[in-house]
Amino acid sequence: MKNKICIYKISYILIIFYLFFSYIDTKLIIFPLLGTFIVASLAILNNDLNIHLNSDLIIWYCFLLSCFFTLLYSDKKKEAILFIFVFFIFMFLKEMFMNLPEIGNFIVVIFMFFSSIHVIATLAQFFIPNLVIIVNQSILPSDLLNINLFQLKSGRFAGITGQTGANAFFISIFIGTILVKIRESQHLIKSILYIVAMTVAFFCLFLTDKRGMLVFTIISIFLVIMINIYSESKKYFWSIAIISSLIALLLFLVLATLRVIDFSNFKDLSTGRSDLYQVMAKMIDNNVFLGNGFGSVVNTLGIKGHNIYLQLFAEQGIFSVLIFILAVINTFYLSVKSHLLIPKIIDNSKIIFGIYVQSIFILYGLTGNPLYDYFILGVYLLVTGLPLSFLYNRK
Repeated sequence: MKNKICIYKISYILIIFYLFFSYIDTKLIIFPLLGTFIVASLAILNNDLNIHLNSDLIIWYCFLLSCFFTLLYSDKKKEAILFIFVFFIFMFLKEMFMNLPEIGNFIVVIFMFFSSIHVIATLAQFFIPNLVIIVNQSILPSDLLNINLFQLKSGRFAGITGQTGANAFFISIFIGTILVKIRESQHLIKSILYIVAMTVAFFCLFLTDKRGMLVFTIISIFLVIMINIYSESKKYFWSIAIISSLIALLLFLVLATLRVIDFSNFKDLSTGRSDLYQVMAKMIDNNVFLGNGFGSVVNTLGIKGHNIYLQLFAEQGIFSVLIFILAVINTFYLSVKSHLLIPKIIDNSKIIFGIYVQSIFILYGLTGNPLYDYFILGVYLLVTGLPLSFLYNRK
């Protein structure tokens, strides 16, 4: 039994490693392929794959079915097939998470370890940029290296990645893991160290200049805290919620006054993509029901839409986007439900982390491409299996 669990853990380490460092070399694809093959083989040999026929699984596969339908009129059929394949693989890996609740907390630690590398790299790029440049020259492809250097000259820190957006996402994952560690810590010294680590991580997140991700991370932390307060003390929840909202409003005004975020300029949070949204809105008008086909937004704009809801609507139509939104909301609801069922036990960090990452994904979808950036999609689908593992394995 221990050997089997150990093999599962190693397999998921390979998969998660790829999610955090896939940009370095396309040859690294061997890691998730090998990890998935081992997980599938072990599941079949040990009869570990118990399909949970629940609303979460049904709605997500309905979304995949709508993606299959889009193939009939999409110009980029290869890209559409790849998207469906990647989505299906991570759905399978998520299902395995739900059958292996004993490795959940270990997976959170692995997320913490790999994401901490990006925090350290960002911090190093700020204090000793020449050292990080040398490292990047060794590991980054030339195109990503040039982007990294250009962003560095502009005062934006991508660490050891090629994009500040990717770096900001990895840092936000680290903040999420630290958040749950702070909650479960029962020692003052450890709590202080975790708070210091979170402070450093927020500093690094600020260095990326991705203000949208900064706001989404703060909102996600606030949301997790409020859910936790509600689960443990319903009596005082609304009083705390009102006080917290007033504090949040004060922070909002302070940030606006200091122009950390220019709230008077919509483009500050839309990443300057409002013009893209207008084009996608016109595409939606052209074909509300069926959409214009997978990849049509990239064909039209030359880049991804930077709003997964609008892009999905424009490409696959109203039915597909509604199923997707329903799937996302249902998974989030089930995750919160699983947390409310076990409010007072210590070992629930994986559930809190799962709720936090889902919040990041949902919010970032308003200004980014988490559905179409496979490393983010992979993290999201894997992590959603963590809280659901309790919900469908509780006795």
